[in-house]
Amino acid sequence: MKTLDVSQATAAAQAGGVLSAIVKAGAFYVELEARTAGTAVLVTSNNRRPRICRA
Repeated sequence: MKTLDVSQATAAAQAGGVLSAIVKAGAFYVELEARTAGTAVLVTSNNRRPRICRA
């Protein structure tokens, strides 16, 4: 599984390279389905760990 930070995910989405986004429930994280790279998880820029989003 690939990793993308917010700026990379934004660029991929704007370029049309993201097919869909999958939101995992609870304190959630985001997986992106990319056209060429398969699935990627949204990570933090500093330590490349999954970016946890809280509702």
